[in-house]
Amino acid sequence: MTTASDIIVYYGARLTPSLAVAAAAVQAACCYGLARLFILRREGTASRLVRTSLAEWHAPDAWVWGLIAALVLIVIPSHAVRIAGWNLIILFFVVYTIQGTALLEHVLKRISVPGIGRGLIFAFILPLVAVFVTALGVLDIWADFRKVRAGEQKK
Repeated sequence: MTTASDIIVYYGARLTPSLAVAAAAVQAACCYGLARLFILRREGTASRLVRTSLAEWHAPDAWVWGLIAALVLIVIPSHAVRIAGWNLIILFFVVYTIQGTALLEHVLKRISVPGIGRGLIFAFILPLVAVFVTALGVLDIWADFRKVRAGEQKK
C-alpha cells in the first residue's frame, strides 16, 4: 500500500500541470456553453450570434502531429522527457475526447435521440467509455465520419 501511494503521489505531482490546464479548459468550455445557451434565448443581441452545434466541431487536423510527438516522447528513456510526453498526452486526450463527443452527438442527432436522452448519455455513459470515445475522436481525423471537412475543402 505504501509503495502504491508513493507512486500515485510521485506521478500526481508531475502530471499536475496538464491536469490543471485540462480541468480549466473543460470548465471554461462548460461555462461558455451555458452562457451561450442563456444568451441565445434572449431577444435582441442574441440575433447576431450564429447557432452552431457541437456535432459540427472538429480539432484542426495538424494537431494530430502533436499527439504523435507526445507518444514518441513517452518512449524516450529520459524521465523528464517522458513526464513531458504524458503531460501532453493528457491535454490531447481532452481535445480528442471532445472531438469523439462531437461525433457521438452527430450520431445521436441523426438517429433522433431527444436532447434529454443525449444529456443522460453524456452524463452517465460517456465517462464509462471515454477511452473508446477518444479513440473515435482520433480516428475521425482520417475517416471524417461526419464529413465536416468536405465543406472546408471546397472553399
